[in-house]
Amino acid sequence: MKTVSTKLDNKLHDQFIEICNEDGRCQSEFLRDLIETVCEDLGMGETTPQDLEIEHDTELKEPKVEIIYD
Repeated sequence: MKTVSTKLDNKLHDQFIEICNEDGRCQSEFLRDLIETVCEDLGMGETTPQDLEIEHDTELKEPKVEIIYD
């Protein structure tokens, strides 16, 4: 398995935690399912990367994505 991580601003993080709690899943489980669904949709041609553009009200100054290989 590999690890994917990112930084979120405080407001977005709080919203994400609230969504996870309401759904009854931990953050990792929620994100794993979300990533799996997006990849499946892209693989089946149901969606394109352009369809996945997400608008948010805060701008990330320096987004950081870290992939750790075990």
